[in-house]
Amino acid sequence: MRSVVHLLSDDSGRDFLADRGIFADTTEFRRRLRVPGDPALAGALGLDRPYPVYVCQQTQIDYPKSVASKFRATVGLAKHPEVAPISLWMDTDHAKTAASTIAFTSRDEQFRTRVVPNRVRDVETRFLTVDKARVDAALTEVGDWLDPRVPEPTRATMRNRLARLKDSVAAPSVRTLAEVNLALSSVVLDEHLGFAPPSTLVSDVVGAGMLDTTLDAVLNHIDDFVAAFNGRIAELVAADIDPRVHTLPADYLPLYFSCPTDGLRRRLAHQREGADHLAVATCHCGTTYRFHLGAGRLSAAELMATGRWSVDVCLPLFVDGLVSGAVVGRSSALYGLVLNEVATKVLGIDPVPLLVPTDLPETVALPDRPDSVLHDYLTAS
Repeated sequence: MRSVVHLLSDDSGRDFLADRGIFADTTEFRRRLRVPGDPALAGALGLDRPYPVYVCQQTQIDYPKSVASKFRATVGLAKHPEVAPISLWMDTDHAKTAASTIAFTSRDEQFRTRVVPNRVRDVETRFLTVDKARVDAALTEVGDWLDPRVPEPTRATMRNRLARLKDSVAAPSVRTLAEVNLALSSVVLDEHLGFAPPSTLVSDVVGAGMLDTTLDAVLNHIDDFVAAFNGRIAELVAADIDPRVHTLPADYLPLYFSCPTDGLRRRLAHQREGADHLAVATCHCGTTYRFHLGAGRLSAAELMATGRWSVDVCLPLFVDGLVSGAVVGRSSALYGLVLNEVATKVLGIDPVPLLVPTDLPETVALPDRPDSVLHDYLTAS
């Protein structure tokens, strides 16, 4: 099936995306921007420009070059005086490989080291306390591996950059994997790409109640939500386009809950008991969590009170009313086609425009060089 790179490669593909609110042309993207319906996020970040445009990314320990293209596009938007680029850092995802492992792979060589054990991969990064001595050791391993592989004049520069990375995680306020990754990212992306816009964590947006209204709307239209989501996926697949998301089950909710006992992130399922609607998850520790959503008008208030809930891949749908536009990548551009359909047909939301970086097709990984922003930062002359 066709990817977003395929769609960007010819006029018909670009027109297909533009007709659905996804643009490769920055001028056309900017023309579609509008002031957010809800000023809460812009106010929290102290923005002084009318059109906040966000890029959302998991807090990772490293990023592939396709993600770097999103950051570069966001930096480029800052030259337009009406646009306020911002970043939303997702600390509500689990500690998957990209969040916990430094890996440099090329044609003939591979380096790999973890900063947290694989057994905690299902814990959200915001809840996972990190041994900072292990982070320091991992960065030392990186330097030792790179030393014989970089030209001698570059070694001192590489070591200085590693020292700055180590310093960034040494602050007492940096404790969790999300905070470690954000500290490292802040150095790498600022120095290497010039990316340092106003930013916030997704958990802070959630905690401030900025997603509550849209979440309640989704819950009260959940059956229509599932039908529209699955219908759009079928249409894209029939058109030979990869939607990058799977069809939803009948008991779907766009929600996760992190168990306070073992920290594991569990998907919540929709259950009906007579007139009552519930969000239910059973953890590996054996505990079953049940949150009452209501019997008439549904609300997630009981779940929200826990402070341990998070939204799934549908997060952009919840952010729409807080922003003017978004910069998207290989996956988010395509599932944006699905979410935009749901927003329009089910929730009556006019989706914000999405910008696809024009250099995205050029970021295909090459076999003879690691697909790693961290590697490029450390080895740049």
